[in-house]
Amino acid sequence: MYFTYVLPLTVVLTQVLLLLLAIAVEAVVFQRQLKFAPRKSIEYSASLNLLSTVLGWFVFFVMVETIPLPEVLELEVLNLVFFDQSVEGGLIWLLTTGLMTFFGTILTERIGFTLLQWVLNESKPLEGNEEIAKIRKKLPWRVSSRSRTISANQDREGGDPLYALVWANSFSYVTILAVLAAVRIAMTFQES
Repeated sequence: MYFTYVLPLTVVLTQVLLLLLAIAVEAVVFQRQLKFAPRKSIEYSASLNLLSTVLGWFVFFVMVETIPLPEVLELEVLNLVFFDQSVEGGLIWLLTTGLMTFFGTILTERIGFTLLQWVLNESKPLEGNEEIAKIRKKLPWRVSSRSRTISANQDREGGDPLYALVWANSFSYVTILAVLAAVRIAMTFQES
């Protein structure tokens, strides 16, 4: 059992399980928001989540090595990440890190989404002004209290990718937080 000190198996297994959960949740959002087929939504979700996870761990290890942290803080961060031990006074730090991770993930996945569409030649250029004029004539106007707007989802085949990525990540983060909270509560009841 010397391997557990070199390779944190619990972190790896937890990351894999959380990745599978995030892929499933985000695939459903992609399927509904972007009008993707089920298989395509899972492929996009898996690719984007793997990209953001690998890049996230890379950034974490680079930051731990390059940013001069006091030894006590560095040990607390490593204990939190690898051994699931709580950090003293770490709620503010945890919330700040969580928000930075959330927005970093959205940025990474947006860039990855664009690259994935470019690699797969799925980005469709607009055909021409006549075609756009025909589509806009068919669109119903939606009157709001402030102004008149055209429904953005009807202007193209699927929805806006950035909008879908924000919703997908929001749902997956909330789901992961709920699962982690349930595990934490179950562990506290089991100890007592």
